[in-house]
Amino acid sequence: MFVDILLLIIIVVCLVVIILVLARKFPILSLIDIEKIPKERQEKIKKTLLQGHLRRRLEKKKVKIKELLASLRKRLAYLEEKYRVEYQKLTKKRKKEP
Repeated sequence: MFVDILLLIIIVVCLVVIILVLARKFPILSLIDIEKIPKERQEKIKKTLLQGHLRRRLEKKKVKIKELLASLRKRLAYLEEKYRVEYQKLTKKRKKEP
């Protein structure tokens, strides 16, 4: 029991020390310009390039899908007209039959 309380007190003291150190260093940390760090700049450029690449790929896919839908629309219009003509022929044929 005593050991548990002692460990808990040590943990709390350590957390307080960490918070105090961070509180003192926070103004310095806030002045760091991450744009000047080469790794951060490189990651930002990489992200921008990947977004551009993805955007171009999606545009190509979009064009292909539009072309596919246009050809399907034409095919459906053709089939609709074909079946309409057949239907009209059948209805005329039935009218002629007594």
